[in-house]
Amino acid sequence: MTAIDDVLVHFAEKAKKSHYPLEGCSENEIQELEQFAGSPLPQAYVKFLRLAGRNSAAVTIGTDCYYPLILELREVAVELLAEAPRPSILPDNMFVFSMHQGYAFCCFPLDEGEDPPVYRFIQHIDDFTGLRLAVPTFSEYLEGLLHPTKVKD
Repeated sequence: MTAIDDVLVHFAEKAKKSHYPLEGCSENEIQELEQFAGSPLPQAYVKFLRLAGRNSAAVTIGTDCYYPLILELREVAVELLAEAPRPSILPDNMFVFSMHQGYAFCCFPLDEGEDPPVYRFIQHIDDFTGLRLAVPTFSEYLEGLLHPTKVKD
């Protein structure tokens, strides 16, 4: 079992214990996201989308990371970076997959493997640094959602 497969098993177990069922994306919806991205999505993220791309509130409450809303996140992320005291630009190869309360977002590069590193930007914290590496892999990002105390800043 790969790292992402292991994490998704735990993700599903946590959802089963909650009142929020997981709902995955269809293959057509995933294709639409890939078309939007202009590139194939990393396999770890595709597996997440199949399991919980339409609803993963059991684990991601307060965070926008669902289809079709994902299609709007890049635009908001670009605005956040541009409005920072030290503006920066979101590279074209970055796919924004998560936005928290309109002030923080996470993204990954589309060209760095099947379980890519995750970068983050938090308004007023990262205003002068721009994007910062959050975790080395998308799998570790999901693991951090399951066990928030394990994630270090």
